Amino acid sequence: MRPAHTIRIHGIDYAAIYQMPPTTFGAAIHLRRSTLDSAAARDQGFLTVTAKWECRETPATTCRTAHLTLRVLNSEGQQVSQATRPLLPPDRAWRPGETPTATYTVPLAVENPPGTYRVGLSLSRPPSAPPGGGSDPDDPDRSPSPLLLDNPFHHPYVIDGGKTLLLEPFSLPLEPYFGPSIHLRRHEIDTSAVEPGRPDHTLLLHVGWSATALIPTDYTLFVHVLNDRGERVAQIDPPPAGSTAPTGSWQVGQEQSYTHRIPLPPDLPAGSYWLALGLYDSRTLERLPVRGAPPPPDGLEAGPDALWLQVRLPATNDEE
Repeated sequence: MRPAHTIRIHGIDYAAIYQMPPTTFGAAIHLRRSTLDSAAARDQGFLTVTAKWECRETPATTCRTAHLTLRVLNSEGQQVSQATRPLLPPDRAWRPGETPTATYTVPLAVENPPGTYRVGLSLSRPPSAPPGGGSDPDDPDRSPSPLLLDNPFHHPYVIDGGKTLLLEPFSLPLEPYFGPSIHLRRHEIDTSAVEPGRPDHTLLLHVGWSATALIPTDYTLFVHVLNDRGERVAQIDPPPAGSTAPTGSWQVGQEQSYTHRIPLPPDLPAGSYWLALGLYDSRTLERLPVRGAPPPPDGLEAGPDALWLQVRLPATNDEE
């Protein structure tokens, strides 16, 4: 697709501006505008898509009966979620010249790992009723009929042979859940107190937890520091939010913030390290399952149900 305008500085093309082709399905339904809101994807488990439509046929038979399918695709193009809805609510009529706006939700499980995702939007006509009424779900002629995009090969964000329009990409942040009700809303690894050779050589871990339901058990946090050979070089096992706020006292929705200090060996060399962290019941040593976390790095092992975070420890002046 050729750009409509190119920004060139000193003979070098720095940016291109594209004129998006019209987005019309089946020569009848025109998508004038769409927005994607992923703010509730982690906390509440859904996406919101808002679309403004225009019907370009009279009578509006196709527009009134069309259904919208929204599919969430990961960075590899694999579908992780899907929802099908009427294009407009059944009690909403298309009026000539009207451009109605509708909002749709798509469920998205918190188990999905962090990364970049896209939503694919497609329209279809419902199958017509067979002669004499009734239905046969095994009849191939009774399947929904897709509404193809006009001029799909001139549109840069169309897949499935013109059936699906890709909306703008969105990102899922790393906000894992432990067990059914403990959410790690934020975390930050702080190396400002890392000073090899000092006895108080310390790595800081800032965390913010919240509970989605009351927690009947006081869980313990484990944090293991491993080098690139998988050797454990440091470890702490404190309450997740400090001794004054055990998990059994957390109120639903209230953030529990805390900074953990992880003592490091004074002679620990600079370089790349991994933190493996999770929650467990100190009475049984059973860990809580973790959801929404990336897979462990190759060749490293810290037991099941751990969240892996990478950190680079700075060098001292003598090591540089």
